Amino acid sequence: MDNIQQFVALIRKKGGVAKKNRFRIEISIPSYSSNDISLLCESISFPSKTIQSFDFSSYRNPIKIPTGFANEDVTAVFHLTNDYYIKDLFDKWLNGIVNTEDYFIAYDNEFKTTVRIFQLDEKDKVVYSVELLEAYPISMNAVELDNTATSATQKLTVNFTYNYWRPSDISTGPEPLPPDINLPIKPLLA
Repeated sequence: MDNIQQFVALIRKKGGVAKKNRFRIEISIPSYSSNDISLLCESISFPSKTIQSFDFSSYRNPIKIPTGFANEDVTAVFHLTNDYYIKDLFDKWLNGIVNTEDYFIAYDNEFKTTVRIFQLDEKDKVVYSVELLEAYPISMNAVELDNTATSATQKLTVNFTYNYWRPSDISTGPEPLPPDINLPIKPLLA
């Protein structure tokens, strides 16, 4: 009984438990509303990090020696509207990275941007956030059509890669992305 009371007291002291459905994302893309993109995002994950290592043994019982780290791609799922707003956005973005006609690859500064992911509390206050720096989509799933799915809605899954990520400072709350963040992918989506 004492453990339960301590647990409840700890949860209250820490402001409650984090809810999976309380989040917001920001992707700064010219001609597209970051708020609309966030509203259409059904799910996204915070990035993971894995320490890479090798086994070292001078005699017996090998130990792991850290050598670096690896970041996993982040997957987001978006609801599709009848104008295919989100699909159009990611079609243009992906086609701008590798031109499908001549196979020219764009310069990094033309397609990479910052993706911000925010965990919110019950009052929409940011309690944790991260920035995926130099992020861009690397794949999106096929959109399947099905005559037997009468009430199912269309969704688009997009995988983002990034060079690195960092936790954001939440002490002052979220701030809009700086205007210069709009520059990298502007030529692709105009």
